[in-house]
Amino acid sequence: MKAAEILEAVDRAYGGAYMMIRETGIVCNGGRMDALLVPWSPAAHSMVKLTDRWFWERPRLIGVEVKVTRADFLKGLKSGQYERYDSLVSGLYLAVPRPDHPVRKFREKERVCRLSEVPEGVGLLTVSQLYPHRCRCARNPKLSDVKFPPDVPWRLLFEARRQFVHFRRREWRHDIETNERIGHALSKAVATLRREIRKGMESSE
Repeated sequence: MKAAEILEAVDRAYGGAYMMIRETGIVCNGGRMDALLVPWSPAAHSMVKLTDRWFWERPRLIGVEVKVTRADFLKGLKSGQYERYDSLVSGLYLAVPRPDHPVRKFREKERVCRLSEVPEGVGLLTVSQLYPHRCRCARNPKLSDVKFPPDVPWRLLFEARRQFVHFRRREWRHDIETNERIGHALSKAVATLRREIRKGMESSE
């Protein structure tokens, strides 16, 4: 299973309350994070409520780190990668493929990690490999208030806009290519039909 498929499933699951910004280094001091979940709705569980109003004075951004193999997970565990995010984001989800093979021995072989192995305070999301769009939360992260530089909200806004335009352009290109393939197939079908009709007319003569 690819990291992009896992992020797509997470985006589908949390898109109603969070905006996902992928492959960003905005809060990582020169590093990169697989994705950031930015709350945009009161339904987001990371929003802070004050005097009956939802405010974003101290935005609670949640990081998403994808691991597709056990070796990659253990490497991050050994290097302390997950703990390093404590001072960068308000919470962290680890997103991994779910071992849902019908045969048990294959399930264990494809397992990336167990919940008990995930560091305390780090959330865990699992994505089905049989049904790739199904994302399940095994544990939510422990949330905290992290101070961000004042330019972070603006940088998030510009990056969200840039990624939106990028994905829309990719969709447009895909639509154009699909329409071209459909047009080519239709023209071939029409040409074949014309030849068959002409042959039928000639044989009747």
